[in-house]
Amino acid sequence: MKTGSIFVQIASYRDPDCKNTIRDLFKKAKYPQNIFIGLNWQYSPEDDFEPFYSEDEYSHQIRIVKHDCTESKGVCWARSKTQLLYKNETYTLQIDAHMRFIEYWDEELIKMYQKLQQNGIKKPIISHYPPNFTLDGKYDTRQGKMTSYIREDGIVYFKLSGYSIEKYDDMPLPSASVAGGFIFANGSMIKEIPYDPNLYFHGEEITLSTRLWTNGWDIFNPTKIITYHLYQSTVDKESGKKVKVRDIKLHKDDNNNHKELEKNSVQRIKYLLGTQPYISNVAVTKDLEHFGLGNQRSLYQYENYSGINFKQLHRNHFARLGIFFNDITPTTLEDEINFLTQFNTLKSSLETTDTISLVLKKFNINRIIGIKDHQISKSFDDSSFSYIGIDYLQKNIDYYRYTFRQEPNKIFYQQNILRESLPNADAILCFDFFNVTPISFGWQLLTNIRKNSIQYLLASEVDILINIYSLPNPILLIPYKDTYLGLWDCQKILIYLYCLNQEYAGKRLKLIPLIEEKLNNLEKIFNNHKLEYKEIMSRLHQNLNSSFAREILETPNIKTLLSQNNNLGTRLIDDILRIRFWSNENRLLEEFSFINAQDKQFVLALINEYLQNYEERLSI
Repeated sequence: MKTGSIFVQIASYRDPDCKNTIRDLFKKAKYPQNIFIGLNWQYSPEDDFEPFYSEDEYSHQIRIVKHDCTESKGVCWARSKTQLLYKNETYTLQIDAHMRFIEYWDEELIKMYQKLQQNGIKKPIISHYPPNFTLDGKYDTRQGKMTSYIREDGIVYFKLSGYSIEKYDDMPLPSASVAGGFIFANGSMIKEIPYDPNLYFHGEEITLSTRLWTNGWDIFNPTKIITYHLYQSTVDKESGKKVKVRDIKLHKDDNNNHKELEKNSVQRIKYLLGTQPYISNVAVTKDLEHFGLGNQRSLYQYENYSGINFKQLHRNHFARLGIFFNDITPTTLEDEINFLTQFNTLKSSLETTDTISLVLKKFNINRIIGIKDHQISKSFDDSSFSYIGIDYLQKNIDYYRYTFRQEPNKIFYQQNILRESLPNADAILCFDFFNVTPISFGWQLLTNIRKNSIQYLLASEVDILINIYSLPNPILLIPYKDTYLGLWDCQKILIYLYCLNQEYAGKRLKLIPLIEEKLNNLEKIFNNHKLEYKEIMSRLHQNLNSSFAREILETPNIKTLLSQNNNLGTRLIDDILRIRFWSNENRLLEEFSFINAQDKQFVLALINEYLQNYEERLSI
């Protein structure tokens, strides 16, 4: 293993435990001579303690900047000042001033980091909420996931979930957020993504996470506990109640302007993430060109990956459980450009037949997007069709625009189909795409199609889309030469576009048809009572318990319907309650033999997400 120097960032606010943190940090390191600390010591003249033990062996490796606590502008400002002490060390570790370490923590972190790089992660970050320790020597062994929450003011924040991180052969698990109190990465992160000093406290982590991620950095949980954190309070295991374990000094205790700083900070974050797209206060948006999002990945791609929608202030059920999949992590802009450049040089063998034309007319497909080799547009000479050709290579676009200059129903755009908004169309034609592209690019195209509300997908790689991407069977198979083209209704495959992780592909493929079968039966029973059916599904979506579910079945209209056929009524009650109880982990394992205890979080998220999408489609 190659070693390297580590720059440890500590922004300490009147913290008497800082000196113990630094002493433990050096004591537990395997290579303490490679550790350099940047310390922002925010103090009060009334404090009677020092930030570190000056007599210790490695005290000369501590760089310090001091600020009177009344000069401070909050935690992000303090961390930005700390980063100014960086001197091109190999790695950086950001921590809080009240931490403890495992033996040889530096070696363990570098080993994890290099493992990620060996597995193709170019710019990895290792981060999470460390477990708790107390000053009386108690150490929590729980290592949980970070799960997202949304405050009333629209700011996304994170908590340590009760779900333990499983260990997968020492491979760190993907995450969507950094934790301000523990971030390990290459030292270049400091220069590339410096801390925004204009932020105060709330929103620090989601803002930094989106900035890092859109600049091509990938976030992972560590495979083992590296550090412990002295939290202000902890949960008593016997009583289950929060217990305060220490007194701390906060910025708001010493500074009367904290409310104004927090207000401006919240507005800045909401503007950056698109929650509040228009801000009249120019002071709030200053210097965002230096502290904004990156161009390697889009914010929309982050929303898909993280399960958080910033405009709608909504998080999906995978986000609620902290489930993310690194095999579909969207790649960087550089990788996309390389792929699209190569893809758009390939020739297509597709030729439109009379059968295809008849199918397009049958489904009222009048505007169709093609993404490669636009000579196929010769087959759309019928003026009732509009052909929209998309190509990444401008020279190709220029050629096709000239070739078809006399045909107004054929237009051509230069675009990145993986991230840019697609033109308004009824369908998109993907011929020889999914058989030549890595799954991450295929996933991006599918989600981009979903984003742009294109109704139909017409694709040649039927087997690949079913077996690799786990899409359902197409609504129609169109004979073509010695094979078939598949036609999918994109609005009915939304749930299949979540979590394309291959580990769960088979289980998802078994699970969703079972759900759909039961829901289809219910729809048939309520065929002429659609309002009542919407009400039932809405109640279930609200996670009401079984007594409420039975209560709705006793309403006059529904009771009358059920009484018409006792067998159907009994089946209906059983099906509704079974769907409701699928959210119970024990019943999941009883209901489906192919699910094991390790799958239950994934299955729970999948079912709830499917039911939510289903209820939303009913409303439409």
